[in-house]
This record gives sequence, structure tokens and C-alpha cells, in this order.
Amino acid sequence: MRVLFLGNNWMAWKILERLRDHGDEVVGLVIHPPSRRSYGEQLVAAAALDASRIFEAEGLEERSVLRSIRELDPEIGLSVLFGYILRPEFLKLLPAGCVNVHPAFLPFNRGAYPNVWSIVEGTPAGVTLH
Repeated sequence: MRVLFLGNNWMAWKILERLRDHGDEVVGLVIHPPSRRSYGEQLVAAAALDASRIFEAEGLEERSVLRSIRELDPEIGLSVLFGYILRPEFLKLLPAGCVNVHPAFLPFNRGAYPNVWSIVEGTPAGVTLH
């Protein structure tokens, strides 16, 4: 499948590497802006894409960015530790939808540091794929 990858942090980097290693076609990359970015250089290197195929998350509501993503013809989105809400106009660009990986058992342990809360609050631990 033609994958549009949306990610941030170490886990996103490792999943993106794994996609590439298995021959999946990553057609575009959406990353956090520099002030919120973690492992950005590694994500960009793992994606091995031309700069025209790399987008900042804050631009996902801009018509020019949506048009550029549409031209990449992605089939599915994969979101890993992506800290932005994906709007309907963006999601319409992905015929197979978008899959999100969250490193906690939802609805417990939401947010950026979910692993800590399962220990502190004694709530269930796990991974959510939705």
C-alpha cells in the first residue's frame, strides 16, 4: 500500500524503519514542527523522501498542503505518536483510512506519557491500534 506516515518520537522512527525494511511504499511524511519534534532527523532519514514529500503537521489544514498530499495518491495513513487531530478534509485523502498506534490501553492513560500513568494510577497497560 501507498502509506502516508505521520509520526514523532523514537517509536515512530522505528516503525518507519520497519516499514521501509519490509518494502512498504512510504509516499509522504508528516512531522511535528521543530519546537515539538523528537527524532525528526531520524524520521526524515528513514523516510528517504524528497523534501517536497515532507510536511509539517501544522500545515495539514492548508489547501496547498492538502493538494500536495492528494497528488502523492496515498492509500492509507499511519499515525504514530502524532500529536495533532486529523480533520475530515485531510482524512478524505486516505481511501483506506488512517491507523493510529497509541502506546497505552485506551481510554486509560491518554496523552504523551501514557506508560507512566498505568504504573502511578494502577490502570491497565497495553497498546491501542485504532
